[in-house]
Amino acid sequence: MENLFTSTELTHPDFPIFGVERVLTESFRQRASDIHIIPLGGYTVTLRVDGVFRNLANLSREHGQSLLARMKVLGRMKTFVSTMPQEGRISLETGESTIEARISTFPTVCGEKGVIRIFEGSGTASSLEELSLSERTMAWMHSMALENQGVVAICGPSGSGKTTTLYALLSHIHGLRSQFCSIATLEDPVERITGKFAQTQVSGDLTFHKGLMGLLRQDPEIIMIGEIRDPDTASVAFEAGLTGHLILTTLHCDDPHGAILRLRGLEVTQGALVNALKGVLCMRLLRKLCTCSIAGRASEMEGFVEIWKARNWPFPVSHRVKGAGCEICGGTGYFGRVPVSAALESIDPDGIQGGVLNESISFGQETRDLLESGIIDFREVIRIFPTVNRGGRENPL
Repeated sequence: MENLFTSTELTHPDFPIFGVERVLTESFRQRASDIHIIPLGGYTVTLRVDGVFRNLANLSREHGQSLLARMKVLGRMKTFVSTMPQEGRISLETGESTIEARISTFPTVCGEKGVIRIFEGSGTASSLEELSLSERTMAWMHSMALENQGVVAICGPSGSGKTTTLYALLSHIHGLRSQFCSIATLEDPVERITGKFAQTQVSGDLTFHKGLMGLLRQDPEIIMIGEIRDPDTASVAFEAGLTGHLILTTLHCDDPHGAILRLRGLEVTQGALVNALKGVLCMRLLRKLCTCSIAGRASEMEGFVEIWKARNWPFPVSHRVKGAGCEICGGTGYFGRVPVSAALESIDPDGIQGGVLNESISFGQETRDLLESGIIDFREVIRIFPTVNRGGRENPL
């Protein structure tokens, strides 16, 4: 967007104040999840919308620095420090709504870079019904919500919807309990203050491991651990799952098989996996076709036939493809995203030993259904699930 600011506005002494508000408001309007303020000679302001970057504004070095300095003021950060990483939180009233965001800055050879993560809504946890989950994934969620003890892991790469899903599941569990339920979280950082349960941010000496050890003396029934990163935390989490606590957590991995490998790498024993791990859900977010999409031609499907045959999928009878773009989608042909999942609901010891696990939900089922419904297109499936066999592992589809 070349004309985000006029030349008169750029010379106005209050540019940093209204400039930040306009960047945040426009980013919120475009449904951006992140804003990148990047020093590249001048400064480039880029948005991540539906997982893909788009340019918002190009600024001079002076204007970019003043914009970032104002962001740091709102985030209650040290404005005089530009050679060390910093983090802060921003809450901005825009008249129509309150924009909640987390800002982090990082030094580069060209200057200080800033990234702002915009939180959805007013910071409250989404409900499961708002996540556009498939019927089979929703049934899996409801099943996990009824568990009284054990470990439930939500997995996927960065930006795949893990945290949003975890908050929604926790909120759903909170709503199921008619009486008071002792729920606590350990997060890094706390992304949404829900007002429904005790939330703690790990930092400095308070690690996930130390925090979890302390929480277990607080009579918790359900504990959300933002991420299991080390063997010590994994050991305590699975021991807690075996002794009457329900542990919800996330892992960074590609598929259910990768989740098991990740946990084994964190020194979780096979016995603990079989007895404590109640379920694993791996997620991806795919861009949805805009309403300007068009019916696909048979010739456009030729490049995908062999890919589908190789996976033994029934080929979709019909499909749609992105159109030329419109004002709604900003010319991209896509608007919004939809989750797809792969899940394990029971852990078979023989499957762990042999490396063969039966998925109750597969990415293949989910993407095929969305293709046949005209919600997504082939190109988006291949973008999210590349066909290249990496490291000897089969594509998770």
